[in-house]
Amino acid sequence: MRKLKLASLTLSIITSFHVNAEVMSQKQLDDLFVDSLVTPTALVNAFSQHTFIDNIELFLSQVIALRPSDLSEILTLLYSTHPDRVEELTAMALSLGVTSEDVTIAAINAGIDPTVVAEATAAGIVEPSLVPNAPTKKEPVSVN
Repeated sequence: MRKLKLASLTLSIITSFHVNAEVMSQKQLDDLFVDSLVTPTALVNAFSQHTFIDNIELFLSQVIALRPSDLSEILTLLYSTHPDRVEELTAMALSLGVTSEDVTIAAINAGIDPTVVAEATAAGIVEPSLVPNAPTKKEPVSVN
């Protein structure tokens, strides 16, 4: 009896990895977004039942298209539930057109260091601008 329990436990563990490692079909994805009353938390929990890297692009595309008002909250929840995937999530969100500001705010709300997700700026070091001297009676026009 003990061997049977051990075998069934082993089989269930092996099977659970296969269930979690599936790519979402379009029907599964559509079923997630059918009801607009489904909370962002429920959406992220349902998404988390599938492999992250294989499904994040489809999932975020659907969120952007069908639930744009929930995008910030969903990004925050994704950062919270998948802290090991911050770089992939950030890259995918930015490639799908999510603004850098929205990504940074979601990361901050999830407790992630914003410098990890913030895009570098091309501004570089800003030189202080020269302020002209104030005109005087001797020199009514500034020489600067």
